[in-house]
Amino acid sequence: MKAESIGGYFGAFYATGSDGQIYTWGQGANGKLGQSTAHNVMQPTVIDAEPKLVSIRFGDNAATNTSMSEGTWTATSPSGCGAAQITASWFQFDTQPTGQKIVKTNDYDFVWGSAPAVTSTPQDAAVTAGSNVTLTSSATGDPAPTVKWQRSSTAQGPWTDVSGQTSTTLTYGPTATEWVRAVFTNCVTQVATNPAKVSLLYSVTFNAQNGSAATTAMVADGGLLILPEAPTLAGYSFVGWATTADGATMFDPSTPVTGDLTLYAQWANVVHTVTFDAQNGSATTTAAVADGGTVMFPTVPSRPGYAFAGWATDPAGTTMFDPSSNITSDLTLYGQWTKDAAKYMISFDPQGGSAVASVEVVEGEVVALPEAPSRTGYTFAGWTTDAAGENAFDASMPVTGNMTLYGQWKKSTTSPGGGSGGGESGNGGDLTGNGGGGGQQTGNGNSEAGNASSAPNGRNLAATGGDPMVLFGVGALALVGSALGSILLLRRRQENG
Repeated sequence: MKAESIGGYFGAFYATGSDGQIYTWGQGANGKLGQSTAHNVMQPTVIDAEPKLVSIRFGDNAATNTSMSEGTWTATSPSGCGAAQITASWFQFDTQPTGQKIVKTNDYDFVWGSAPAVTSTPQDAAVTAGSNVTLTSSATGDPAPTVKWQRSSTAQGPWTDVSGQTSTTLTYGPTATEWVRAVFTNCVTQVATNPAKVSLLYSVTFNAQNGSAATTAMVADGGLLILPEAPTLAGYSFVGWATTADGATMFDPSTPVTGDLTLYAQWANVVHTVTFDAQNGSATTTAAVADGGTVMFPTVPSRPGYAFAGWATDPAGTTMFDPSSNITSDLTLYGQWTKDAAKYMISFDPQGGSAVASVEVVEGEVVALPEAPSRTGYTFAGWTTDAAGENAFDASMPVTGNMTLYGQWKKSTTSPGGGSGGGESGNGGDLTGNGGGGGQQTGNGNSEAGNASSAPNGRNLAATGGDPMVLFGVGALALVGSALGSILLLRRRQENG
């Protein structure tokens, strides 16, 4: 190895020997090894040298029993607690030919013991005013941590120590809703638990105001009230809860409860709707009926060709509605109908008599005959179904259609002593005409026989107020004059016998 001065004439040369020692030499003068300013020597072998430990310190305190083995130093720490910084100092020589001594340090973090670790946290609690609440918490650590309790009006603080409470169990009487936490401390660090909310409980009383039984509930300060099942009251519907008995202010369930409270049930009369479905009749209507009341029926509906039969609870009319029934729910009533029976017009033709009004008769019923008409000089003989009087009308037969009835007549007879010409004995005379002012015994020959049409063919006629009379027709025989009159007069005298 050739070593040259790096410091001028009096410079020195350094090299590290195989024994780890430092050698220096220079110009062969002034007690230095070497010759003049240059000296040829054998180049030494460069080897790595173990670093030399200077010290290991834990903060301000030095470690003891330091040793090194295969590049690892060991040491015994001084006594202590908590965190400390380890500083290791050592030196070694540069492996370059300059062989300079290099001093180095390294810093390490170190902690004596272990930080507190919370193993249980206090839980939210609620208590009525004036009562105590108990909270618990625990933690581990090395060394074992101490505990204190803190309280705050918010979950974020600021926090105030609860005086004298150093146990893992806290029992105290809160005066307001607040947050409480436990704080564990040892030489390593301090750890606080999550805060527990300690709420005051308020009593909520539900006054049903004559409804079903009142109830109570407890609600934490600031909490929301869970309303109970709605109460019931016969004849009324539940409207809601109010903060006053008169219902002036209704309670809002979304409002936080911040104190004791009484709520009052509010009621409204139950009103049911009754719907009247006329089923093809006049318009459907409705009626409002108080719970338990009876229904007031509307005007009877109408339907052409039908008669209203009443209201039923089903469309088919299986169950007719009882008007005295108490209404306890909404209801639909259905109109029931019966088809009108056919009606027929019965006309009366008096055939020369006084007018008779027509009558309407329901199919299947009988005709109530009117008062007999009148005709001067004639007696009403009855009604027939034909003008000629061939078919007498039977008033006991049911009506099956429209018809016209025809009045039949017989000529009236004259009382004894009647006048001439028109009566049986003439005007003012007796049956023989005596004293009668020129009357004839046979009158005009029409006394009892009258016109042939008054009692044709000797048939019985239905007459109102008159007796049936058998009339003997003379057929085709042309009996005229006094012969016919004599026959009739003789018959009358025999009848009067």
